[in-house]
Amino acid sequence: MKWIASLVLFTLCINGHAKRIAASDVLTTIRPLQMIAQEIAGEHYTVRPLLPASVSHHYSLKASDHYHIKASQLVIWIGPELERFLEKAIDERALPTLQIGELALNWPDDHHEAHDDHDHDAKDPHVWLDPQNVKLIGDAIAEKLSEMNPSAAEDFQKNAQSLAIKMDRLEAALQSQLTPIKNKAFIVLHPAYGHFVERFGLNQIDFIVKTPEQAAGAKHLLALRQKKVECVMGEVGHAKSSAAQLSQALGARLGELDPLGSKLDGASIDRLIQTIADEFVQCFDPA
Repeated sequence: MKWIASLVLFTLCINGHAKRIAASDVLTTIRPLQMIAQEIAGEHYTVRPLLPASVSHHYSLKASDHYHIKASQLVIWIGPELERFLEKAIDERALPTLQIGELALNWPDDHHEAHDDHDHDAKDPHVWLDPQNVKLIGDAIAEKLSEMNPSAAEDFQKNAQSLAIKMDRLEAALQSQLTPIKNKAFIVLHPAYGHFVERFGLNQIDFIVKTPEQAAGAKHLLALRQKKVECVMGEVGHAKSSAAQLSQALGARLGELDPLGSKLDGASIDRLIQTIADEFVQCFDPA
């Protein structure tokens, strides 16, 4: 009889887990996409991020992750440029998927200094750091949700319009806020800020590593130590990275950017972008 009781308990647990991820839920890979999607979905859908707040480039999917990917009615991801580990799971889905990297977005020119470690064909996948891209992403999500749920299409479109207005106002405010530092040189930990840098005309002269988890090459570090910059921008979760070492070697101030909003629980996408701008200003003008 004990095995029957155990089987019943196991079945109840499985059913309870399935109910927590209803078929109507929307799943995004990363928190910034969740922020955008929830603004569009409103009260019609609950939007959840798949990945932990500080993870984007490298991740090993768990069994529960595979369940979420399979069961959610819509999955929104950037694409293999950022989340190559998801390709197989996405390909196996039967339900709709929205790949943000395939949209006609604004892509920055790769005009920063090159070195041997750079991948010249790679595009910066951190598209949400440009307010104009956020507008385009919002429109695409509204269109996809409208196809899935035509009865709520008017709400989705209104939410996308509200988001667009918010992004235009944010961009205007940040252009003014960032004007005093536009000519000041800086180096970033990894190439995650091309969209932000190009939109606001900032003077990024290089980056240290291609991904935050990498160690910097000795040759490249030596070249970076010859540069003249006021700030080296590290990232949340990488306090002991080569950015800290480089800033000390250069006598430059060290900033800490948060491109995934890992410290911004419950925040909106405009707050995430505003926080990036604030950190740049703080680094160059700590007073």
